[in-house]
Amino acid sequence: MPRITRVGNANPNLNAERGKSRTLSVVYSSREVRGLEASLTYFSTDITNYISIPSLQVIVDNPNLYPGAVVRAPATPQDIQQGFLGQITQINDLFYNFGDLNVAGFDADVRYTIDTRLGQLTPSVAIANIYKWQSALVPGSPLISYVSQSNSDPGFAPRWKGTATLDWKKGPLSANFAGRYVGRYKDYQLYAPNSNALGNSWIMDVNLRYEMGQALAKDNRWLARGYVALAVVNVFDKPPPFAYGSAPYAYNEYDIRGRFLSVQLGTKW
Repeated sequence: MPRITRVGNANPNLNAERGKSRTLSVVYSSREVRGLEASLTYFSTDITNYISIPSLQVIVDNPNLYPGAVVRAPATPQDIQQGFLGQITQINDLFYNFGDLNVAGFDADVRYTIDTRLGQLTPSVAIANIYKWQSALVPGSPLISYVSQSNSDPGFAPRWKGTATLDWKKGPLSANFAGRYVGRYKDYQLYAPNSNALGNSWIMDVNLRYEMGQALAKDNRWLARGYVALAVVNVFDKPPPFAYGSAPYAYNEYDIRGRFLSVQLGTKW
């Protein structure tokens, strides 16, 4: 198979990115129900001349959109006879100006702190709805919606994401239990057209913390703020689903490591 040279370098023809963003938030705190807090945030970001590096397949499939990015050898008589272009000899893998990138959505959060004999409990729910994610391959080309549609360049967003948590604290002990939800979205279509669906899944995390300095050496200036913490990401070791992307899993939303455990011992001065 002929060798193809891949060149990565600066692109002197880039135009500057320009953008504007808008945010509007409403926060509610109840006097009648102490500990209840809620917020709703609208956000919108519009970027022109978005700068990114297209995937090699996008460059090869759209050479007219990225002039000079694909270099070919002269077509052989056999290529001409079969209607082929010349063999690719070099791909210039550079930063390019994409077209516009328009993103908009809502974030909603509710939390309620409760004091009990077993400690302080704080259940909370956070939900994100991305109703707009539009982008174009180059300036001037049509905007395409990538809401709940996997896309490498310049990205995408599942319509729904959420986190449900329960915080607990009693004296020097505290814990956080969290479930992270990703809504259903369509798999990548660039390499293999398919009807595969990803998402609609939960990942559970747990964090435990013991303020041992507070409990055992609160009068010692060096040890009073010592602590030990344990974190477990993906408690049930849920593997990422197969995806038809550049990797066999959706690395934008999943972690191939599976269950990950860490222990931290430290102090603050």
